[in-house]
Amino acid sequence: MYCFAMPKRCAILTDLTSLGSCSMTVMTSALELLGIEACPLPSVIASVPARGFSDRFSHDQTDAFTGVLEHWIRMGFPLDGAISGRLASLPQVEATASLLDANPQALCFCDPSVGEGAWKDEVWSAVLRMIAPRAFLFSPSEEEARKILSLDGSSESAWCDRLPGI
Repeated sequence: MYCFAMPKRCAILTDLTSLGSCSMTVMTSALELLGIEACPLPSVIASVPARGFSDRFSHDQTDAFTGVLEHWIRMGFPLDGAISGRLASLPQVEATASLLDANPQALCFCDPSVGEGAWKDEVWSAVLRMIAPRAFLFSPSEEEARKILSLDGSSESAWCDRLPGI
């Protein structure tokens, strides 16, 4: 008798950038190599990364993103993990939170990217309020950590003093 275990599943909820190193393509490959079924869903499709380019094309995928997540929830699509990256709108944050509600067993990795240098305060605060508290791992960039700690323009030692456990 053969027993086939279902592979672990992880949703990747972030932007898809076509040129340059894109976290979604890297994460998809890495998870698949680990034997985890990667379930990528782009929040935004962009031509190039937000940093380092003066001109870029970007297309918000909110309608498709929220529609797919609502469908996964209706299907009872079970997840073992979710990676939350750049979310472009409040409905995307709310849909991601609903997916996590439907999968309380899923480990959540939150990279609170909101488009370096282009803060959308309502999206940023919703990510911190609705996604970050559920995260097993929370990994803000230096710029994001400064914003979370309200230390824009402060020295590195000043903002490190504000981090818990340091």
